[in-house]
Amino acid sequence: MPKFKQILIVIGLAAVVIFAVTAFLSVQSLFREKITCAPSQLKLSSSMQGATGALAGVVTVTNVSSSSCFLGSSPNLSLIDSNDAELPVSVTSSAPAGEYLLAPGGSTSFFLVWRNWCGQLGSNSVNLRLSVGMASTPVIAPIRGAGGGPLTGLPRCDDPSASSTLSIGPFNPSTLTKPTPTSTETTSTSAQSPATSTVVTLSDNNQTTNLKVGDSFLLNLGDTYNWRISISPSGIISRRVNVMVIRGAQGIYDAVSPGTTTLNAVGDPFCLSSKPPCATPSINFNIKVIVKAAQK
Repeated sequence: MPKFKQILIVIGLAAVVIFAVTAFLSVQSLFREKITCAPSQLKLSSSMQGATGALAGVVTVTNVSSSSCFLGSSPNLSLIDSNDAELPVSVTSSAPAGEYLLAPGGSTSFFLVWRNWCGQLGSNSVNLRLSVGMASTPVIAPIRGAGGGPLTGLPRCDDPSASSTLSIGPFNPSTLTKPTPTSTETTSTSAQSPATSTVVTLSDNNQTTNLKVGDSFLLNLGDTYNWRISISPSGIISRRVNVMVIRGAQGIYDAVSPGTTTLNAVGDPFCLSSKPPCATPSINFNIKVIVKAAQK
């Protein structure tokens, strides 16, 4: 075969490949855009409580529609007052990149910590504003206090010269399905029973936490001590590995097996490692964790 014909064949094949890849990416883009969660599909709820001068809590996002939709892995959040004015808060996220599919009726959650509020508000009424994809209309819901009651306090002002910060964690993967790029059948994934996420803080010392298998909690004892964590007996709750958590937290713990265990944390003052060491005593923290079998 003459050389110029071989060149023409190679060029033709390359053109076909480029056209196919471009068409595939275009279809994928349209598909993803079509099923990105719309504000009307989502319900937002939250509960926060005091944690070493900050507010810590859990935000839950529920798909209230009959269709699956994509959520970005990093919640796009802001805080607004009762007049819809955005609060001057710097938002940081520890979420990895990616997209996840929220099934019809399914819920997912993520942890949230708000620190160093030195601004002025007419009341403790603060709302969360969640934006998803390119939608121009956000999802808005009030921040509730522990137990679903009114929010009773705001974060302590630690440094008026520093920004107020809002730290958010990744979506809890226990109620999300990560789609494969080669299949569209995941859009019919049935809804799962929502897992529960909560935040354990110093105020929970010597208390009992009740979970079911599949639930999780964020241990957030603050960053004013160097914490040493132990669990006995083991195998009932497990610290989630390879997951970045918000500043001041000691990890996300998953309920993996029915039973009762105790989590103990010893907080050593950082000056204990100085030379000479300080005389400030360490503090002790304990919670009993009761895990029950998940309901089918």
